[in-house]
Amino acid sequence: MPFDGVKSFAVETETTNLIPTNFIDFSSWTKQSHIDTGLVEIDPFGEETKKYSITDNGAYNYFDINNLLGTHTDGDILTSSIYIKLNKSLSVSLRFFDVHKYYNLEAEKWYRIDNTQPYNSNPAYVAIMLVDFRHLTIEDVNGLEVCYSKPQIEEKQFASSFINGTRSSGKLIVPIEKLGFNPAIDNWVIAY
Repeated sequence: MPFDGVKSFAVETETTNLIPTNFIDFSSWTKQSHIDTGLVEIDPFGEETKKYSITDNGAYNYFDINNLLGTHTDGDILTSSIYIKLNKSLSVSLRFFDVHKYYNLEAEKWYRIDNTQPYNSNPAYVAIMLVDFRHLTIEDVNGLEVCYSKPQIEEKQFASSFINGTRSSGKLIVPIEKLGFNPAIDNWVIAY
């Protein structure tokens, strides 16, 4: 590698978070059986977020994205993602459109969970992003506390790093003298 001690590096991809700025705060989402504990957690970005108690196994929370996604054609690929932390080790579901993706999460760790699905304009496939606890038992949710941070929906086939708005593509510039080889005469490859 061209730099001592560097094994890899990343360049940010261009993206737009389709969730508007005023909805990034989870308190604006619809919540079922969530109670604000009044406690604050620090998310992976060093920012404050609220802690919620889950009061029964019918609990879910969702963000209705129907009117926010702009113009899309059936089959366009969209990815939803959100950071989540639980005080218990449990399975949670992230539903996007009508497809649930399940994640087993360990207690007291922040996770970024995501779900990639094709856009579907059929009203039967309600366009929502939903974190779901309804598959859990009463014993599972008894005493359960959850924190959320940085929800994102992107028009791409993978989740990229969080942005509140739009980000341009990054550039990687390496001065030729720092490469450690001569690209004009040496064999080399760029892998991505």
